[in-house]
Amino acid sequence: MTVAFAKSQQLMLKLSYLRGGHAEAFLKLAFNHLNRWEEVVLQYTQLSVLDRYFSQSAPHLKKLTLEFGVGGPSPPLPLDSSTPMFGGDLPALEELRIRRWRSSDWTNIRFHQLKTLDVSDEIILSIDTLLGILQQSPELRVLRINGVMVVWDPSSPPSPSEVVLPDLLDFSLTEIYQHKAIHERRSDTNVETIHHILQVVQIPVCASFSVEINLPKSLDSSLEELLSSLPKPSVMYDRGQGQKSSKSQSSVARIIFKVGSFGFQVSKDHSSCPRYSVLLRNFPHDVGARWVRAELADAWGDVMKPNLHLNCQSRRWEAILSLQDLDTVTELKIKGPACSRNSAGESLLEKLASPVDSSVGPPSGPFLGLRTLCLSRCEIDGKEVLKMVRKRHSWMEDLYEEEGDCPKLRILLGPEMGAFSASIMRKIRGAPGVEEVVGPDVSQSTDDDWHFRSSGNESACFSSEGSQSDSDSDSDIESDSGDYED
Repeated sequence: MTVAFAKSQQLMLKLSYLRGGHAEAFLKLAFNHLNRWEEVVLQYTQLSVLDRYFSQSAPHLKKLTLEFGVGGPSPPLPLDSSTPMFGGDLPALEELRIRRWRSSDWTNIRFHQLKTLDVSDEIILSIDTLLGILQQSPELRVLRINGVMVVWDPSSPPSPSEVVLPDLLDFSLTEIYQHKAIHERRSDTNVETIHHILQVVQIPVCASFSVEINLPKSLDSSLEELLSSLPKPSVMYDRGQGQKSSKSQSSVARIIFKVGSFGFQVSKDHSSCPRYSVLLRNFPHDVGARWVRAELADAWGDVMKPNLHLNCQSRRWEAILSLQDLDTVTELKIKGPACSRNSAGESLLEKLASPVDSSVGPPSGPFLGLRTLCLSRCEIDGKEVLKMVRKRHSWMEDLYEEEGDCPKLRILLGPEMGAFSASIMRKIRGAPGVEEVVGPDVSQSTDDDWHFRSSGNESACFSSEGSQSDSDSDSDIESDSGDYED
């Protein structure tokens, strides 16, 4: 190490220390060249020598990552030290990433050019401190806060009252835990914290947005006020498209109605990472459906509206049915509760097969734009599916002048379905209006649940798509309430 530092002469340094031995020897040598630091990654679990070195200034440091060793014990609370880290000032710092780091207080550093702030995993922050950092960082372009415990007293509104981030493009608040005091048990709800941040922090050019909000089971707060604090998906999507982007291809909005949860994501297309992600726990499904109609259909005006993919994982599906007149619904997923017969899928087939009488003009029907139907855990048998596709096509083809214009249906069958004999499957595949039938397959899931996790990478997605198993894993949109339904 000594030779390497000597050969580098006066060149700027990019250093990385990842939980190896000889920590004090490395730190002592590295800190002798503090004025040449440009990029530093420090993963550390021993605390005894930190204060000795972290009190000095690093005037040229542009990128800093501090991480308490992954896989080790939970990080301790901040050390009592009257000496600010790096002399309390990092004038050139542009990127700061903090993960599980409580070993020394980084929040008392003054930032002048900060463009990326990524904080995650077991960090404790007061809301005053967080908003103060944002206020002194007007050039911020990326803000990701994940797995952070925010301490504040809602009865004493923190200052500042407004923070404008004119250049912020990427905004993410996920897995935020709310504490009234640092030694109190964390609250099951974070709605006051998230709602306050959304009201205070102004992000006029943001093009990528992700939040998780846990509401109380007793919905005391105004749902309309909460929804109004969210940026409009149509406006934010237009920002992300840019002036040169084509409007000829519809975006995709995935909406999930799950027991105890309502969530949605908007992506450029079917295979792209979401640009807009919101998860609301303990949120009534009927209110969510009205919001979908207003913000993912009506608000888009003459612009090509997003294709809607509706995913219902609840014993009740009235919210899904309330959107049946939207011809932008191109995909339906019905997943029944595990280990119990679910009538939702059977009822849905009856609705899909039945035209809606109209006093003027030809009959219309539910979900006229439907292209993909996914069923799992519904215990529906093949004869019911065959009956539906035949009846649906018989009246749908009357709505189109040309025979080939009538849209065809892809049917994806997951596990825990009813009987599908080989002869029935051949009849379904050969039925008019059917493009493809896949399954039933107990080893594959028709359910590509998505989740909200901070990636720690500016170009990465907020979530994974198409990689989840059919089990209710931790990475699925989960229900904290257990059995809240609307």
